[in-house]
Amino acid sequence: MAHSITRRLLVSNLVVLAAFLGLAGAALDRAFRNSSEAAVRERLQAHVYTLLATADEDANGRMRLPEVLGAPAFNSPDSGLYAEVSGENGGYRWRSGSLIGKDRRLVSEIGVGVTVFRLTPELSIFEQGISWEDDDGKPQRYTLAVAADSHTLVAEQRAFRNTLWIWLGGVAGLLLLMQ
Repeated sequence: MAHSITRRLLVSNLVVLAAFLGLAGAALDRAFRNSSEAAVRERLQAHVYTLLATADEDANGRMRLPEVLGAPAFNSPDSGLYAEVSGENGGYRWRSGSLIGKDRRLVSEIGVGVTVFRLTPELSIFEQGISWEDDDGKPQRYTLAVAADSHTLVAEQRAFRNTLWIWLGGVAGLLLLMQ
């Protein structure tokens, strides 16, 4: 009889331990993933602001971006950091030098004041819709998009997940030995 109660307590403790560590691990993994994606989003948004700061006006007061940007990664083909601007109802399209030889379109026409962050298997993309008033006082709609390779983000998340589960597995093993 004593063995039966001991066995039941041990099994119930194992179930509670597995459930607790599993839920804790999933919550920590999710929190890290959200945090790392938020950091990428903020970094890409800062690049959008940099693009806006380098923008100039043409003779009609419409937004134009220079051929070469101050950030070298935007000028080097296939650097892992890309930018594209579209506006004036399709009348204006600018692409960074890093997109040379790439057919991929980053911009997905969005409304003024709207920001979109999306992850694809290859890229993390941040878009922002703006309005730029030309010399005639007519607002022109533009969408600015900045993208970065997702490989670093995915590798970071995978490394964290592996380390997390190794440590939680070690803690589980230690707690089992103590029981």
